[in-house]
Amino acid sequence: MDGFNMKAEMEEGRFDDQGNFVRRAVDPDAVHDSWLEGVSKKEMKKAKESHEKREKEAKLRRREEDELITGELVSNLILSLERGETALEALARLNTGKKVTKPKKSWQKKKGRDMDIDGATGKEPEDPKEKERKEQIEKITTAADRLLSRGFNEIYDEPREFLTRLYKKETNEDWVEPVRESAPDETTEVVDEWEYKWSDGQGDGQIHGPYGGTEMKAWKEAGYFQEGVVFRRKGEDESEWTRLPDF
Repeated sequence: MDGFNMKAEMEEGRFDDQGNFVRRAVDPDAVHDSWLEGVSKKEMKKAKESHEKREKEAKLRRREEDELITGELVSNLILSLERGETALEALARLNTGKKVTKPKKSWQKKKGRDMDIDGATGKEPEDPKEKERKEQIEKITTAADRLLSRGFNEIYDEPREFLTRLYKKETNEDWVEPVRESAPDETTEVVDEWEYKWSDGQGDGQIHGPYGGTEMKAWKEAGYFQEGVVFRRKGEDESEWTRLPDF
């Protein structure tokens, strides 16, 4: 039998007015706080600041989203799709060879962001076409996700033609296809090509070429062409043969 230890008993409880020992209640938060063991105040402060930063950014995003009217979002989505195409099909087109799934709900994305660990990574300069592709994907998912959050639950599966009708419903204006700027005519690069032959009978009048002017000039400077060789640009007639070409 253990001896009576007043100090130990008082740590575990107290005596009431009638002299009865009342055991101290277990702290209900003790279990929940156990995960904090070993976490420094500096780490806790850093985690708190990180959480507050994410909350601030989320609040700013929500404010920006609220400023965009539904008609603008629909317009942005229409402009990103081809005729007869849905948002999901457009994403598949832009992610050729990759499996495309519908974006997560906003609370799922937030949870994923909260679990991310920030870290700096070195990146090489991005290819312009790849950058444009990613921007197009971002434009589609941003518009569609915001519309999804506003109750348009099938927005990723609706074809472009449906969206033009939705635009009219939201704005009371018919959708007008913007005039696409035609690409300026590319100047056809003139390739300076030449032909040559021996005029003294060595080559039986056979015409050689065509070869690029730069290549012909290099051969001439290297002494490949001796006396008796004449030249003309590709396409010129028989009267244009010359011994003094301007490569």
